Amino acid sequence: MPVSTQANPSFVSRRIVEQCVEFARQHGLRDVPSDRRTNPRIPFVYPVRYCLDYAPSEAQTNLGYILNISSGGMALYCSEPLAPDAPICVRLPLPNDRNAWLSGKVLHCQTHDHDYWVGISFLVDDQS
Repeated sequence: MPVSTQANPSFVSRRIVEQCVEFARQHGLRDVPSDRRTNPRIPFVYPVRYCLDYAPSEAQTNLGYILNISSGGMALYCSEPLAPDAPICVRLPLPNDRNAWLSGKVLHCQTHDHDYWVGISFLVDDQS
């Protein structure tokens, strides 16, 4: 599994995370199933770029797909296994045709057919 060379995570503001979630609400599935979690998951299939580092670079990105997103994290579908606790940055859409890199850590990685379903927890700075 790929390993990061960057040791220092960069936290993202709660405001940016909420903007990504709002984009998913606007463009995702309209009939969201009931979810009693603290951070309800929004089903949202969308292509994204991700990087196994806390210092993202377009040249080092891979293609993945958001499966669902919440203000606490997301599920990513990708073609390579990712190690639990690995650092990850995902380029997520924002309203008005903008994007933001969100830092996170891999929680788990499960095989799904010939690809992988990855749970990611966002690194959020609740003070900003």
